[in-house]
Amino acid sequence: MNNIFGRIFGNSNKDKNPPDNIKLFELINNYIKDNKYENYASVVAELTNGNAFLLLPIYNENKKDIPEWTPAPEGFSIKWGTYFVDGLIAIAAFTSEEALFTWAQKPTNYIALPSKTVLEMCEKNEVRRVVIDSKLPTMIVLQNDE
Repeated sequence: MNNIFGRIFGNSNKDKNPPDNIKLFELINNYIKDNKYENYASVVAELTNGNAFLLLPIYNENKKDIPEWTPAPEGFSIKWGTYFVDGLIAIAAFTSEEALFTWAQKPTNYIALPSKTVLEMCEKNEVRRVVIDSKLPTMIVLQNDE
């Protein structure tokens, strides 16, 4: 699995701490085993302030392959899918290529972003619910009720 992320982010020395989901997977598994608020809060803390990343399915026609973890070029924009669920705008996000492809049931275009960036984008675009690893054993839902 490490090779997949090496291909996504490359092995650049530019960033000494490239995003990884090792801690996130551990925290999600702890929450799944024991649904205590403290375990959920630990997952949220890793997503908002940790080193985790999320994959978002994108619908850009002219997708560019960027082989390493790097800032997006000037003017780069993404077309991401939003859903209207229970009166809230929601997105689907994933912790790995395998999770994304299982959900999509086929290979699909995606972008990998630090989870903090994903949550900031959600706030800016009034997305109130983030469903991570939808319909998978590692599924977790974040919701902003403000």
